[in-house]
Amino acid sequence: RGMDAERGTTLFAKVRHGAWTLTATHGTSDKGIPTASFDQAFNTAPSQTTDTRSNINLEYAGELRDDLALTVRAYSGRYRYVGDYIYDYPPLTINRDEATGQWWGGEFQLIGTQWTGHKLVLGSDFRRDTRIDQKNFDRGDITYLDAHRSGTVFGLYAQDELTLRPDLLLNLGLRYDHHDVTGGTVNPRAGLIYRLQPETALKILYGSAYRPPNAYELDYLTNTLGGTKAGPTLKAETIRSTELVLEHAPGAGQRWLWSVFHNDVNNLIVTALDPADDLYFFENIEGARAVGSEIEWEGRWLNGVRLKTSASWQKVRDKQTGEIVMNSPRSLFKMHLSGPLPFLTAWRYGLETLAATSRRAPNGEAPGYLVSNVTLLNTSLARGLELSIGVHNLFDQKFYDPAGNEHRQTRLQQDGRALRVKAEFTF
Repeated sequence: RGMDAERGTTLFAKVRHGAWTLTATHGTSDKGIPTASFDQAFNTAPSQTTDTRSNINLEYAGELRDDLALTVRAYSGRYRYVGDYIYDYPPLTINRDEATGQWWGGEFQLIGTQWTGHKLVLGSDFRRDTRIDQKNFDRGDITYLDAHRSGTVFGLYAQDELTLRPDLLLNLGLRYDHHDVTGGTVNPRAGLIYRLQPETALKILYGSAYRPPNAYELDYLTNTLGGTKAGPTLKAETIRSTELVLEHAPGAGQRWLWSVFHNDVNNLIVTALDPADDLYFFENIEGARAVGSEIEWEGRWLNGVRLKTSASWQKVRDKQTGEIVMNSPRSLFKMHLSGPLPFLTAWRYGLETLAATSRRAPNGEAPGYLVSNVTLLNTSLARGLELSIGVHNLFDQKFYDPAGNEHRQTRLQQDGRALRVKAEFTF
């Protein structure tokens, strides 16, 4: 009780001159941890984490000539995480968790239209992780983890948008990535777009991608209460996605979209618990297969009212066991209505409704839910000032999300009705 607190600050700045843009961000977030995760002492303060991140980005985006555009970007960043976790060994002890990451990198991209019927994109990106450090220790006592890593990620990509006929477009792309841990990988993408009518288009899309194991999954080894031990050698996760999309815009301000999709995930990285020693470890499982469909409708009117709704149906199964995977609802529904308030046109309203069917959770399920949020927004009180007043979970519904196996609970109750007042000043 009294431990589910959150506080954050963010600073953002942007300077633009001609084709050059410089952006900088700095933010910090403090979060109380109320769930006694990783076998902590239950309901004992101060279990909390602090995340701090800083980024700077310099970009040039301009035209070398009428048919050739160039984008060049350079960036640098730093991330710092500190967590205090309370354990009763006994006595009560604060276990400190720390992680620090520093990186720099760059990207360039050329877009050429000099050949009739082609829009060619060529690019490369590079990132150097100069510091990936993780440390875990009991404050003033024993050190359990002191891991250090650095690395390099490099990518090359090419894409061509071919106009085969006025009503037929073919998009082909290929990307090569090299990661220090998993080596090189090639991922294609393709899209065929056929315009049946001026207001109707049919799209067939295919693509693949990968995710290498991160430093936490590779290096976080602490042979302690609720800790993590070494597991099998991890491979990169991969996904292949195929989608058929029908898009129809029958009139000004209206749009229909219907799609069916098939996603095939291999070597999914998951957390497992070894009951023999009560330690966690990471492993690859065979993966998951998802099939589903989604329908979406959007309408805009001259009076400023906008309505957008969508509904989706999906079935996501573990490829090895055939079971529905954790935290995967069979159906989702979303609706958002916004517009100017009558007689108070300086204010806009927003009404959002989100619904999901039940989801599988450890040792049970999280029931379905329907939650509504409402927001009032004013952007004309003063120059650069935006004021919003919102009520989240308007009808104070009690609903839950499935918990990961690091938590003491099998499902986590989410916030009830909450009031949020936000003032944002831009200069």
